[in-house]
Amino acid sequence: MSLTFDEARHFLSRTAFGGTPEEIRRVMQLDRAAAVAQALAIPTNKAQTTPPAWIHRLPPLPKVRKHWGEAQRKTFREGLKADEQELKAWWYRELLTSLCPLLERMTLWWHNHFTSSLHKVKWPPFLYQQNVLLRLYALGSFRTLLTTIARNPAMLLYLDTQSNRKEHPNENFARELFERFTLGEGHYTEQDIKEAARAFTGWHLDCHTGAFRVDLLSTAALEDAVGGHNRASQNGPPRYHGILFRPLGFECGLLSFHFSELLFRRKVFCRESLVHLVQ
Repeated sequence: MSLTFDEARHFLSRTAFGGTPEEIRRVMQLDRAAAVAQALAIPTNKAQTTPPAWIHRLPPLPKVRKHWGEAQRKTFREGLKADEQELKAWWYRELLTSLCPLLERMTLWWHNHFTSSLHKVKWPPFLYQQNVLLRLYALGSFRTLLTTIARNPAMLLYLDTQSNRKEHPNENFARELFERFTLGEGHYTEQDIKEAARAFTGWHLDCHTGAFRVDLLSTAALEDAVGGHNRASQNGPPRYHGILFRPLGFECGLLSFHFSELLFRRKVFCRESLVHLVQ
């Protein structure tokens, strides 16, 4: 049986960002199984909108910036603001025009789950790279997404892994890993966080290449006391993988709420809002 107008409209509000009357009528020609199959038919996991020209640019090295005068610093700050606005406009256009709205919606969901911000990262190309990564794995393996996002330049800067050294372990990433990214409150201890933070010491961003690297001088040379196995590697401590098999109902619950809340509250991030932001 084909979908009614209200069913088609509701379906698009839950799997996309709403639909125009024409799009709703097209979905009305389908039954439920066909509508779901169409939504899940993702031909590509790459954005179709042409990105900004500066996406591969690296930030100036600290030893270079320290010699800048005030005029250079002002020009640099103004350039960052312009790039930030261009990056936002690029994604808004992709949200509006994507041929895979479910993929884009899930990219947005993971963007909120693995949150970062331009305010702290202070380098738009790194946020662009993170956006590409989220889209690439948005409908794929959570294990792959988690292990990859942990080595993403924006995440390394946002959660202070860049400053995580064996002499002074920084717990920000470890805490978010347990509390927000995977297990949820009540499924880990403070000792877990302390040991995980030490296990991730030395996970740094190479400022010369913009790539992830393990700084052997900053890595804590100890066994992973959290899991009681071997030392941490570039893939993280054993516990880092073990938590993937713990209560991941936490993530499933968040996803379920994300889609079901539209049923009860009709909170739709609609196209009209996106058009307003782009203009």
